[in-house]
Amino acid sequence: MGLEQQRDRFEAGDGLAYADPDYARAMGEFGEPIALPASGGWLLAREVPGGKGARDLTAAYPLFDCRDWSGLEADLARLRAERAGASVVLVAEPLGAPDGELLARLFPDCARPFKRHFLVDLSRDPELQRSAHHEKSLRRAERFADFERIAPAEGLDEWCALYGELAARFGLTGPSAFSHVAFARHFALDGLSVYRASENGRTTGMSLWLRRGERCWYHLAATDDAGRRHEASYGLVALALGDHATRGCTVADLGGGAGLDDDESSGLAAFKAGWGEERCEAWLCGAVLDPDLYERLCAERWITPEGTDFFPDYRAPAAVGSKS
Repeated sequence: MGLEQQRDRFEAGDGLAYADPDYARAMGEFGEPIALPASGGWLLAREVPGGKGARDLTAAYPLFDCRDWSGLEADLARLRAERAGASVVLVAEPLGAPDGELLARLFPDCARPFKRHFLVDLSRDPELQRSAHHEKSLRRAERFADFERIAPAEGLDEWCALYGELAARFGLTGPSAFSHVAFARHFALDGLSVYRASENGRTTGMSLWLRRGERCWYHLAATDDAGRRHEASYGLVALALGDHATRGCTVADLGGGAGLDDDESSGLAAFKAGWGEERCEAWLCGAVLDPDLYERLCAERWITPEGTDFFPDYRAPAAVGSKS
């Protein structure tokens, strides 16, 4: 089915993506959504494990975005004054965030490049930017599967089944594991586009993309054994890039590599790199909001005054145990 035919069936909205209050609410089972009125952003207040009721703040997985970055300084000042939590930590959405100098001023305790994100310039024909390897893999995928954009309401249960298998295979926990409730809220978001691969009428892969204005993000994807064997991911990304280009997007953010390390040699990084040559850096940003509480949490986890390479220090993987 061609893109124009699909567009006749329904029209996806143009939402706020990671700045959408409904996105924060979709992640509400992992923390209490906290509004930032000056910037129009949202955070989640979560309990600190073993923290005796202490809380800290983080962005809804995986990126923080807001309507007006210039208002973030006032929001952070208010959170400090209210001692709203021990700290705040987030990964700034790289396409809209201010430069590193301003981020360092806003987040004096942690502001550093975290991961390179792979971008596709959608003002140019996406077909002309993919590598020879990706072109070959795409042709293989198209021999086995049909690819289409579907209305979100059509795909929720299929998606949850696919993603549940992925979460079990990789042992995902916490916000990246999601739940049926969280995904039901995802599928009601404006700006969400859902793409499906199917073989002989059976779904073998799906991907979710978010859009805000001229920007779009490769949000999540999952395939079953047949989809992985027949490289359905290539067909899903190719369709999504072409679709967003025809709907007025000028840049697609495919995200970075897997895990906490910025390893461009990983399989996922190689997959994302083959769609285009553009890159940008996403910054990890953090600030202490309540110094006394932060110090207590670190002390209870035997963190030395020199701290760790992690932020916040008391959530470092090695920060286990308690003196009390």
